[in-house]
Order: sequence, then structure tokens, then C-alpha cells
Amino acid sequence: MLSSPSHVVIGCSDLEKTERFLRHFGFEGEAGPELSAETAAALYGLDGPARQRVLRTPGADFGWARLVATPHGAREAGPYDARPIAIDFYTRDIHRSIEISRSADAEICQLVEFSLGPLEIQEVEVVGPDHLMVVFIGVNKLRPSVLDRDPDRLHSEIHSVVFSVQSAEASLPFWTETAGLQTLIDAPIKGPIISELMGLPRPDVPVRFALMCDDDSNPARFELLEFYEDPGAAQPTWPLAAGLHAPAFDVDDLDAVMAGLTGAELGTVVEVEQARAVSAVAPGGVRFEVWQTKRC
Repeated sequence: MLSSPSHVVIGCSDLEKTERFLRHFGFEGEAGPELSAETAAALYGLDGPARQRVLRTPGADFGWARLVATPHGAREAGPYDARPIAIDFYTRDIHRSIEISRSADAEICQLVEFSLGPLEIQEVEVVGPDHLMVVFIGVNKLRPSVLDRDPDRLHSEIHSVVFSVQSAEASLPFWTETAGLQTLIDAPIKGPIISELMGLPRPDVPVRFALMCDDDSNPARFELLEFYEDPGAAQPTWPLAAGLHAPAFDVDDLDAVMAGLTGAELGTVVEVEQARAVSAVAPGGVRFEVWQTKRC
């Protein structure tokens, strides 16, 4: 029913600042249609109209970002709280990515390197405006991305969007059985490197890690994490706050898809120029959006 997320929604206390930050990693931007007060209320719980910017990676059809201005600042969260966590990019040279991030005034976290079976992996988290977490991943075997078609590009499009949930048992059936996403990985992970990468309070925090996508493994892939021995609070998703907000899915028939998304809390459908959209909350608490572009 749903394919991989086409894009992610990011709330911005300063739209231009977040755009400048993300442009460092290969995005190109354009103004999106301003959301009317009615539409901004239905999609984001805002009290007035909202400006938008659309950021795309040249050559990539998916894995883009839609920035939406909001007067609500970033929410404070504990390390185990259920919330939006990060957007991930592949990189051909993680040290160049770190230097670019430093030039963008990002906070650079610890670079970690580890092996997972045949995979040799490097990861680093950087923190941008409104506590937006970006993870750069260098790995010797990549899943599909725009890097496959552009050997000169340093960074991929957004290849994954990451959320934590209070219960994977409560969350996963909706995404796999109802929405129809495929599970690439569903396994516990644990160890000092994982805790170090995620900035967790102790070195042995067990995490359930589920990675989902469509049949073609298109980006952006969708990751859910559960800290199953360290339950945290569920962070609110309404109204739109600054920072990562939601994955968004493109569909051909919004009404048919909504009828099939049993168990989700669906909002009011709104029209945005040549599109229709709805905000929803899945069982387990992940907020998401569904968009249908009108055909001429």
C-alpha cells in the first residue's frame, strides 16, 4: 500500500538557517507553496499560515526534505524517549563530511568505526539547527541510492529516516502488515559502539532495530528503534515543533490508501496547490503524512 517515504518533514524556527545547513550536503532548494492558515492547522496544528522550502538532491526522485516554518521551538527529550531521531546520508568520505559539517557550524559527535559481518562501517552524528540530527554513514556495501548513478557525488539523498518508539511490538505490525512495507532487518543490537554513536548514558544499552522499505529498497528507508530495557516517555508530535517531524509517503489514490490504513488516526485532508495531503498517527505513536499529487 505504501512505498518507501518520498521525503521527510522538518520543522524550522529559522527556515533559511536550516536550508543553509542542509545545502552543505548537496541539496538544492526552492520555495514551496505557502500553507494557508487552514492547511497549516490541519497538517501541523499551527495558528496561522506557514512558509515552506523544498530541498532535493539532484538526480534523486526520493529522499528529499520539506522544511516548514514553525513558531514552536525544538522539544527537549530524554535519551530513551519515543521521538523523531535523525536523518541518515551515505557518504563516500566521512572525514570530508565531518569537515563540511564543521564549516556549517554543526556540533560534531564521536566518529565510530565497526564491523558487522562483511560490512565495514563508519558513522558520525552531527547536530544542526533546532537540534536536527544528521548521521553520515560510510560503508563498503551500500543499499540503493543516487550514489549508484553519480560517481562524483559525495553525499546521497536522505537514505533513512529514524524514529524511536516505546514498543516495536505495538508499532511494527501497522507498517509491515497494514502499510505493506518490507522488513530488511529486525534484530537486537547492543554494545559500547552503538551506545557511543547514539550518545546513550551507558555502554550496554540493548536496542531493537527494524529497517523497512518498499520492494525495491528505495530510499528513504524507514528505521524504528526500541530501547526495550529502558522505557522512555512518548514525546508529543503536535503542534509542529522545530526539528525532524515526520516521514511522508506519496500515493496515487489518497482516498483508497486512507481507507486501508486501519488503526491509524487520520486527520483532515487538505489541498496544497496540485496535491492533497493528510497527517496521521500510526499505532505506536509515529506521526506520518500521506500525499497525492494530482494528475493533469
